[in-house]
This record gives sequence, C-alpha cells and structure tokens, in this order.
Amino acid sequence: MSFDITRRVLTEDEAHLLSEETRKSHHIGFISSLLWKTFPHVWVATVDGVFVGVCVAFPLKAWVKFGPLVVFEKFQGKGYGRRLLTHAVNQYQHANLFVGSSHPKVHTIIESLGFEEEASIFRVPFEVQRYLIRYILMRTSYAYLVDALRKKLLFRRGKYRYFLKR
Repeated sequence: MSFDITRRVLTEDEAHLLSEETRKSHHIGFISSLLWKTFPHVWVATVDGVFVGVCVAFPLKAWVKFGPLVVFEKFQGKGYGRRLLTHAVNQYQHANLFVGSSHPKVHTIIESLGFEEEASIFRVPFEVQRYLIRYILMRTSYAYLVDALRKKLLFRRGKYRYFLKR
C-alpha cells in the first residue's frame, strides 16, 4: 500500500468530490467546487493512486492557517487525516500556525502536534481574525447558508475551537 502526499492544484473531478463530501460532513460547511479550485496550497493524499483527502494551508504574513482538512468517509479511521495534517504542519514548522475546527478528532490530532487552544476567536491574533472574516465573506452563498442551517438543525456538532502553535 502506497500512501502519498503531494502539494498540487485540484482537478475538476477532485473539487467536485470534495464539494459533495463537505455537503455530507457534519463538521465542515459546504465549499463549492469553484472555491476548492481557488485554493493554491492544497496537500493531496492518495493511497495506491486513489484520492483520499486534502489539507489546505493559507499562508498569511506572520501566520499559516490550516483547514479545511477533508478525508473521505470511506477512508476515515485509518490514520490518513493525522498523517495528512502532520505532513502539512511540518512544511511550515518555522511559522506561527493556526487551526480552527469543530471536529473532535481534529482537536485530538492538533493537540498531539503541540498546538494550544485559545479561549475564543477574540484571543487569536488580529491577522488571523481578519483572514477568517474575509474567508467567511468569500464563501458565503445561498448554498452555504442553507447547508449551515441544515447542519445546525439536524446534527449535534462539537464546539468550534481555535488552536495556535507559535
């Protein structure tokens, strides 16, 4: 079994698959295929050439924001998410790092990588706050809002938590 991680642009088919996976996920808001295609720093995981998932990095001036991290449902529970996120974090080991997530498994991975939790969004650096506001505005669409409302009403999500590593 060959597990590989490469940084590259997503194909149209991969962007579509990820869009559908975010629609199904309880922990990630819907991300359109078009938006997936705009992400320039995408770490793609494959097993024997089969698309397993991605971790996106957003280098800012003094910080790098990680996420979304998506591992397709049929590949979850096999350690691929941990390996993918660990690989992406190691590429920026000399930078200040930020992760925000509501997924308990991501919380466990991030804490094992030495990240520390911040109490609220108001305690994270201003540069990260500004990025998050721009990102939310960029991805807000009718489809995103309907998906967010549907997930809020139907699923019990974990608390959204913020983690930093300086």
